[in-house]
Amino acid sequence: MTLLDTSETRRLIDDHPSRDALHPLSIETVDEFAAALEFASAHVLATSSAEAVDLARTAVELLRVFQQSQSRSETTMFGLPGELHSSRVDYLVLGDRAGVGWTFRGHHPGWTFTQDEMALFESLPGFAFAAQAIGKENPSEGENRALLASRLTSQAILEQRPSMKLLYSIIAAETLLLDRSTVSQSFRLARRSVFFLCGQPDAKLCGRDRPTCPALGNTPETTAGRKGLAEFRDRGRREARWRCSEWHHVLDWYDDRSDVVHGGDLLAEEAEAGKALFWLVTRLLPLVFRWLSDHPDDPISDLEAAIESLPDSPDWEEIISAGEPPQP
Repeated sequence: MTLLDTSETRRLIDDHPSRDALHPLSIETVDEFAAALEFASAHVLATSSAEAVDLARTAVELLRVFQQSQSRSETTMFGLPGELHSSRVDYLVLGDRAGVGWTFRGHHPGWTFTQDEMALFESLPGFAFAAQAIGKENPSEGENRALLASRLTSQAILEQRPSMKLLYSIIAAETLLLDRSTVSQSFRLARRSVFFLCGQPDAKLCGRDRPTCPALGNTPETTAGRKGLAEFRDRGRREARWRCSEWHHVLDWYDDRSDVVHGGDLLAEEAEAGKALFWLVTRLLPLVFRWLSDHPDDPISDLEAAIESLPDSPDWEEIISAGEPPQP
């Protein structure tokens, strides 16, 4: 599958004339189609129009996630027809101070990828790995996870309702990092996330470039480990120097996600939903995409093995008491 600009699409049409090109209606219809081209087109090898649209949508979703991972705050957006939500909502305020107003919801349509942006996309192993999986007949587990997480993240980017934005963001993170289990999924997600992220902004990863903290040192697979994690979370809530922001944020967002799914709570705060999405697209997803490209066949088992191989946690009480708190 290839994305083409308008001039390339017209050239492709000219290079592949219809077998019925001598028929006036055929020529007229093709010319009319070519003249109406205004945006990029997808050139797809597929067995049906439905399959072609799905392949095109998958590619657009991956590009949308890449765009947001780099531009971060851009509201200009792109998609297949009907995918973008953009509207002006007019309102009237009644009461002692009556008045009219309006608010804009959605994205500004349109985006052009530069040559530098496309070169960057191709140079990032994780995104290139996901792109090469589109339309693949027998994708690996890592490829399946990357594409599904891309689709969920894309939906979170487009979503205007805070509760749904947060829900799609956390489910995308689960797709990247969780296997099926009935217990401790929140602790598993947080632990696997901080393996990639704790200390990453300073290039001092927890358990590698500095001592292993309790968030990584306690395993959620045992009763003792879950107890240790629960105590660490509670202490971090009460004392800032015990708080691992990377880890606590994931647990808080997972709780919010559960409130939506299991409690029908549709009143998630817009700011928190935005923070969860920003964390996902700019930090977690690019790093896990790279992990999936390096461990395509059994990425979660390989990740667990890497975490379990970290050095044991030192006496964190002693470290904190000595005035050397863990970096957030």
